Amino acid sequence: YKVLKGHSNSIVALKVYQDKLLSASPDKTICVWEVGTWKHDRVLTGHRSAVCALSICYNDKLCSGSDDGQLKVWNCRTWALERTIQA
Repeated sequence: YKVLKGHSNSIVALKVYQDKLLSASPDKTICVWEVGTWKHDRVLTGHRSAVCALSICYNDKLCSGSDDGQLKVWNCRTWALERTIQA
């Protein structure tokens, strides 16, 4: 097995998008990994609380939810944050 190092806390959610593995953590980040090589590609930041949920949505969007009720919508092609919704 391989240990992926990128988060400073545990991983609580995983999703696969094309050739990427996405991991969410209480460290307030989402890590993007290349499937196969397991290279740490990038870190998505912006949540103010633990990221506890990930979902791949239509039109190449990633939705992430955090403990403080925030929902963030990311573009999976560019990994840019497109929208933040506060519950």
